[in-house]
Amino acid sequence: MWIQDPKALIQKQLSNPELMDFIDYTPHQVFGHNYQQVWTDFITGNLAWEQCNKLSKDPENHGAMFVPIILGSDKTTVSVATGNNEYWPIYISTGNVHNCAYCGHGQAMSLLGFLSIPKAMLKPEVTLCADGHYQRAIYGIGPYIADHPEQALLACIVQGWCPNVQIWIARRILVHIITNTLGC
Repeated sequence: MWIQDPKALIQKQLSNPELMDFIDYTPHQVFGHNYQQVWTDFITGNLAWEQCNKLSKDPENHGAMFVPIILGSDKTTVSVATGNNEYWPIYISTGNVHNCAYCGHGQAMSLLGFLSIPKAMLKPEVTLCADGHYQRAIYGIGPYIADHPEQALLACIVQGWCPNVQIWIARRILVHIITNTLGC
């Protein structure tokens, strides 16, 4: 098993000058036509906004940057030389980085290793940021990203089945039973 320090990887991403124009230090909401909310990057979503509202109730946290940690994995088969073993590399990134930075900048997502999640922090910690300034930051676990086969594995469903379809079929059967039983 191989693993890197998650906090060091996130701090390296936050302090990377190549990402300076692609990092948001505070959550914000974006609204489009007819005042409809638009979600462009993770930091514009409701989760980041709501988490910051909770953290702001503690006066010690005022002025701190919330750093949502995003993890992802994708099962991979390693070459025949290793016996075609399957591994789950775990990737780590921060929700402060814009979505467009992931394609153009290899430093926006890092290989963490094999699943080691830091505990969420409730008190700010000083960290160096891409603009050269130090910022008080609060780290927290964000969403987990996985492709469909990985989602099926994590949800403990049979590969190739869609849980939404199974729920839809069960709901249709239940409606049919109720309708025929109660004469609705």
